[in-house]
Amino acid sequence: MLPEITIRLPEWVDGFLRDHRGVLLPDDASRMRLVIALARENVRRGTGGPFAAAVFDARGRLVAPGVNLVTTLNCSVCHAEVVALSLAQKSLGRYDLGDGGQEHFDLVTAAEPCAMCLGAIPWSGVARVVCGARDEDVRAAGFDEGAKPQDWAAALGMRDIAVELDVLRQDAAAVIRDYVNAGGIVYGPSGSGQQRAAGETERGSIRGSSARGGVMKEFFGKLKVRLFLVGIVIAVLTVLWSYFVPDTVMTRITDAQMAKVDGRFMIATEDRPFVNEDAGYRFKFDSGTIQNEAIRLKGKVVKVRKYGWRLPVLSMYENVVKIEEVK
Repeated sequence: MLPEITIRLPEWVDGFLRDHRGVLLPDDASRMRLVIALARENVRRGTGGPFAAAVFDARGRLVAPGVNLVTTLNCSVCHAEVVALSLAQKSLGRYDLGDGGQEHFDLVTAAEPCAMCLGAIPWSGVARVVCGARDEDVRAAGFDEGAKPQDWAAALGMRDIAVELDVLRQDAAAVIRDYVNAGGIVYGPSGSGQQRAAGETERGSIRGSSARGGVMKEFFGKLKVRLFLVGIVIAVLTVLWSYFVPDTVMTRITDAQMAKVDGRFMIATEDRPFVNEDAGYRFKFDSGTIQNEAIRLKGKVVKVRKYGWRLPVLSMYENVVKIEEVK
C-alpha cells in the first residue's frame, strides 16, 4: 500500500483549548496570547517546534488551531500555519475559507510566515495575517526561513490580504529563544533532524549576520539611488532658481538708446551689458518705460534688478525688470 499522511494535533491541545471554545477574542493581542501559549506548550510537551498559529473568524471565535509538527510527524510541510489553515478548511468543509470574499477570517501566527507558508496564504482564503516574532528573530535562532521577498507584506496587500506585524513580538520571540537554549531541534534543509540548537548557535549567528548584511547592502543601494534622484531635483531647482529668481546689482549706466538691437533694447553699465525686452511669461510688458528710465539715469549709479542665467556661458545677457537710482 502507498503511504498515507494524517495531520492530527497532539492530544493535549484539546484539553488546553477547552476553556476557549465559543469564547470570542475581539482583538489581536488576546488572540496572539493564545497562539503564543500554544507554542510554549508545544515546546514544553515535546510535541514540536516553538511555533503555533490559529484561524479566527471575524468576531474572534477560534476556528482551528495549529502547532508545529515537523519533527513529530517527520513532515517538513507541517508548519503551524499550514496545520491551522488545513484544519480550518477541514472544519468548514471548503478550501476557500473566505468563500469568495463573503466571509472574513484571520490567520494569527506566532512568527512571520516562512517562504513555504507565505506561498500557502494567498490560496487559503484568509483576509488578514497577524504576526508576532519577526523573520530575523526566527533566523537568529538558526531556522532557515527560505527565500522570501523583502516586500512580502505588500505582495499580500496587492491580493487584498492585510498584514499586521509585531503583535506581542517580544513574547513570541522569547518562546523561540527558550526552545533554542533548551537544546530543541533546529530543523531545516541544511541540517539533520537530530542536530541540536546548541550546535547551531554559531551557524545561526552567521546566517543572521548574512541576512543583516544583505539588508544593509540593499538599503545602501536604494539610498544611493535616492540620493542621486535628490541630487537631480536639487540641480534642476538650482538651475530654475538661477534663471527665474531676480537679483539686484549696483552699477553705473554708461549708455542706453531707444534704438533696438536685434529686436530688443540694450543697457550698457560699468558692470556688464543687459538686455531689456518684454517677457509675457513673467508679465513684463514695460520694456519701453524701463528704457526711458535708463536713458534718464545715464551716468548715474543705479540698482538694476534683473533675471536670467547667472553663468555667462549659458547666456551673455540678463533681462532688466527694474532700474532705481541710488541717492
